[in-house]
Amino acid sequence: MGMGRYFAIVVMRAVCPRCQRPAHAPTAWSSAWRCEVHGEIYPLAPARLPTMDGLRVLVRQAKVPVWLPWPLPSGWLVSGFTGAGDERTGTMGSAVSLSGPNPLGGPADMLIIAEEPGVGLGAGLAGLPGPDPGDGFADCQPNATVKVANHDAPLWLVESDGKAVFAGEVAATWVWLVLWPDTAGTLLIEPLPLRDLRDLDQDFDVPFGALSPRLPLSPGGATPRTPRCPRAAARWQKPPSYRAAALRLNPPGDDPPYPRCAHGSQHGHSGVGSE
Repeated sequence: MGMGRYFAIVVMRAVCPRCQRPAHAPTAWSSAWRCEVHGEIYPLAPARLPTMDGLRVLVRQAKVPVWLPWPLPSGWLVSGFTGAGDERTGTMGSAVSLSGPNPLGGPADMLIIAEEPGVGLGAGLAGLPGPDPGDGFADCQPNATVKVANHDAPLWLVESDGKAVFAGEVAATWVWLVLWPDTAGTLLIEPLPLRDLRDLDQDFDVPFGALSPRLPLSPGGATPRTPRCPRAAARWQKPPSYRAAALRLNPPGDDPPYPRCAHGSQHGHSGVGSE
C-alpha cells in the first residue's frame, strides 16, 4: 500500500463544527482546517460510540472541560461523545450526549458542550448561526444554574425552536446545554451538578446507552489527522461519499415552563472572549 493511500485512509472525514459541511484538511500552504463557508475551523470528529474507551480518548485529548452531570438524572444514560480539534491543537470543544426520560413525559436528549470562544460547536449542535450565544443573551436574570465544584454558574436561555438551549460561562469557556424537546428544560429547575471528567481521582461507573442521533454520525470517530503527503491531501479534497447526518430536530413544541428574556436574542459574536 502506497503512503498516499495509507494516509488517505488514516485521515478521518471531519466536518465544520458550525454547519457540518465537509472540512478541508491542511495543505502545504496552511496548517489550518477550513470550511468553505466559515474559513479556518477546528474540525469536528464523527460521534464516538458510547463506551469507556471512547470517553477516555476524548478526555485525554481535551483542552476544555468534558462535562458530565453527576449524579445522572434518574433513568438517564450517556449516549455518545464528539470533539472539535485535531491532533495538533487538541480538542478545543467537547460534547457529551445523554438520553433519558423527559420529566413531562416521553423520551428526551441532552447535549452538554464545553468550548473555547469562537469554536462554534455549541451553536452548531443547537442549530444556531453562532459561533457564540449572541448579543444580549445575558441581559436578564439567569434562567438556570449548573453547579461546578460547589459553585453555582448561571445559564441563560438562547432562543431556538423545538428545543431548550442554555448557555453560560465556566472558567473562561462556554458551557452549553441543549435539550430536546423544549419541555425537557424542566430538568434544570434545580441546579444541575456537573463534573469535569479530566479531573483526577474520579471513579465513575458510567451507564451507557445507544448512540444518539443528535451527534454528527459517520464511520470512524478518530481524532482528525493532518495529511502528511501531497497525494493524501489531494485525496482529502475530493468530495466525500457520505455526509455527516444533519441534526434531527423535533417540531416546535409549547413554550417551556421557565422564563425567557423579554427581548429575545440575536445570534452572533458576543459574551466570553468578545472584544
